[in-house]
Amino acid sequence: MKNRKIIISGLILLIGLSTLALPVQAGDSDFPYNVGHAVMIINYVFKAGEEPTPLCRYDTNGDGSINIADSVYLINYIFKGGSAPIDTC
Repeated sequence: MKNRKIIISGLILLIGLSTLALPVQAGDSDFPYNVGHAVMIINYVFKAGEEPTPLCRYDTNGDGSINIADSVYLINYIFKGGSAPIDTC
């Protein structure tokens, strides 16, 4: 339960950060991943933001779709040493 609260708090923070100008934009091929990529996923999914390109790079969990789970997967990788994003390109 504690981990779930941390993840939810992190997502709320990211949604708040998504209103800031971060140095990641559609077409950015500046990989390895950073928190800006997770924010871009949130903008794309929840705020009708620009489609990230290449789109396949943002399906970080490899499930075939871009959704909030990809942002969570990426944040887990960046901050908690989780599994690396899956390359579906």
